[in-house]
Amino acid sequence: MEEKKVIWITGASSGIGKALAIKFAENGWLVAASARRENLLNELKKINQNIIPFPLDVTEIDSCKLVAKDIIKQFNNIDILSLIHISEPTRPLYI
Repeated sequence: MEEKKVIWITGASSGIGKALAIKFAENGWLVAASARRENLLNELKKINQNIIPFPLDVTEIDSCKLVAKDIIKQFNNIDILSLIHISEPTRPLYI
């Protein structure tokens, strides 16, 4: 049996990030879905069990490091990283 591919999508709670998460999950990928709004991530998991929530604020560097380690620990790999993030000038992206 072939191992499922893993994609980590930030900004997965809405818009393009949410659409990508659903599309990849429907195509058999394991989706590590990150966003600040955990409740919306949990709704995504109800849509498709291949979507696993990893709540995260990408402007917090220590949180990014911890979540990356958690994803790799759970899946052993990240095949694709998709950064969907609209940055405010005063809030840099740390992934």
